Amino acid sequence: MHAHITLTVMDGKLEGKEYGFSRRQNCVIGRAGDCEICLPDALEYLTVSRHHCLLEVDPPEIRVRPRQQERHLRERRANRRQAERRRGRR
Repeated sequence: MHAHITLTVMDGKLEGKEYGFSRRQNCVIGRAGDCEICLPDALEYLTVSRHHCLLEVDPPEIRVRPRQQERHLRERRANRRQAERRRGRR
């Protein structure tokens, strides 16, 4: 028997909408047009960023990873590398 995951929107304009997953895949949720689950630019969804989170789906398991956290980690690493380079020049 194959595992299946169903995500159901609980409120707002998309209340009741379901998204089903039956195979391993990654899925981005956000307000940008290139997201697999694209939320509208309505006022009620403005707290959701353009590329809000990444779902790592491997039925029957699913992981949610915040995209902002990944971006901030990349920025911190880049800033650290720049600071190390500057220190090396002095």
